[in-house]
Amino acid sequence: MPARVYAVSLLLEGRRALVVGGGALARARAAGLLAAGARVTVVAPSLEAGFEDLAIEHWARPYRRGDAASFRIVLAASGDHALDEAVYEDGERLGVLVNAADRPESSAFFLPALLRRGALQIAFSTGGRSPAIASWARDRVGALFGDEVAELVELVGGAREALHGAGRTSAARPWRALIDALCGALGEGDEDGARRQVAAWLADELGRQGSEASAE
Repeated sequence: MPARVYAVSLLLEGRRALVVGGGALARARAAGLLAAGARVTVVAPSLEAGFEDLAIEHWARPYRRGDAASFRIVLAASGDHALDEAVYEDGERLGVLVNAADRPESSAFFLPALLRRGALQIAFSTGGRSPAIASWARDRVGALFGDEVAELVELVGGAREALHGAGRTSAARPWRALIDALCGALGEGDEDGARRQVAAWLADELGRQGSEASAE
């Protein structure tokens, strides 16, 4: 039976995260955490090449029972299944979330395959059943989203912030129509035209909301 999961996006900016292991997979895990703004510590007797490029703290020793206590999350990626399982059990005892690489039965959460286009992130997960399928789905869907989606997020996000800045709600606005129109312009490489469309849409929405407020 597939694991029942609750999908979230963790805010790790400035928070402490621990990676157990010094190999290539541990380096990839550390790099991912750093990209999310986490303060990363790696515990391993030695580190393979590549870690020198990462802004991490290194504990040059094996993992010790209780090490997980001062961290928000832990990624066990030592390549030693017995050690990774021990880290998971330690985390369970301490109330710390642990993911053990390639060990769904020894994980409190799973790492999805991520599709990134600027601020847009789409996560694909099979609940630990098949990471290969998650990666396959990410690549198939990724073919549908070009780099222009990153600009789309910025333009629509800016419009939402402008509404909030004017003291207006962003709920129940015709966002879909705006997004569809912007996709057409950005798909043709017309960023200036897309910005003009956002400005016109925003002026119309602010004016309409103003009229609605006056009528109340």
